[in-house]
Amino acid sequence: MAKRFYTRYALNIFTLELDAWKFPMHTHNFYELIFIKKGKGKQSMNGVLFPYKEGDIFFLSPKDEHLFEIVEKTTFEFIQFTEQLFLEQVNKEEKGIWEKTIEQVLYSPNVIPQDIICIENDRVKLFQLLALLKEEYATKRMYTYQILRGIFQSMMLIIVRNLHVKNPSSEQAVFKEEEKINKILSHIRQHIMEKEKISLKAIADKFFISENYISIFIKKHTQFSIKQLIIETRLKTAESLLQQSSYTISEIAEKLGFTDAAHFSNTFKKHKGCRPSAFRKKN
Repeated sequence: MAKRFYTRYALNIFTLELDAWKFPMHTHNFYELIFIKKGKGKQSMNGVLFPYKEGDIFFLSPKDEHLFEIVEKTTFEFIQFTEQLFLEQVNKEEKGIWEKTIEQVLYSPNVIPQDIICIENDRVKLFQLLALLKEEYATKRMYTYQILRGIFQSMMLIIVRNLHVKNPSSEQAVFKEEEKINKILSHIRQHIMEKEKISLKAIADKFFISENYISIFIKKHTQFSIKQLIIETRLKTAESLLQQSSYTISEIAEKLGFTDAAHFSNTFKKHKGCRPSAFRKKN
């Protein structure tokens, strides 16, 4: 089983110069851009082994398993980032473009386990932007973070352009936003009595969205957190069971995944204004 690496930073940039790769096959809780500044060898990604060389650029999602086999001493430039970086974009005029970028890059399965750049002039631009990004990241002066976000956004838009050229059919792997959110909400409603199927991980895995981003995606489209939606769905289902079934309060609490009858009763009263027993009597 692949090891999993974690970061608590929205953006992390660093360089490694290695004669031999020191890390096991692994995945991450973040996305990763890897620039090969010099050197050559092979990379294994999701079971596919392919060569790398100076100038190559790779994009990895959290689910991608990978490691390198170094043939010639290699300088790796890493940009690690999480979805939090996307949330901090505040330019309303570009909001639509940026959200579309998130959908197309972060939700798509990695169908190109190789160098992602096919427009050579864009490769030059990306390495230039990387140099600017590293310089600003190292200085940490006034407005540094805002500048970093701007540079990074430009890099991601260039990458999206190349991914579309390299694999124009990749968009077919991405649901439209409205369709995806409807499918997620339908899944929650259908499996509200199956706790394991509506966990964050289960929903993320089913709809090919990272665990980090699933809550953000749902809140963006519904104005509610996934926790709020699950509670609301449980309570709506509870109302139906209280009205139409002979289940006891304890049985309903158990079926809907509440800790116990008291937890169910307190939650119901908080959101509905009365205890489940009182609701049943009134209806």
